[in-house]
Amino acid sequence: MMKTVYHMRSCIENTVQLRNAVFNSQKLYRIIWALISYMRIKLLALFQAIYKLYYHHLYVLE
Repeated sequence: MMKTVYHMRSCIENTVQLRNAVFNSQKLYRIIWALISYMRIKLLALFQAIYKLYYHHLYVLE
């Protein structure tokens, strides 16, 4: 009887740990995704600035 109770308790603890791990990884995933989105916007702005400068120089040279 005691063994069954212990087994059930360890199963519940494992489930809770698993749930916490999944929740934490989802949180981490969201943070990483937000960072990627933010960096993508910054990179796009940077590329646009470089492109405009380059295009402007070509236009001036011609």
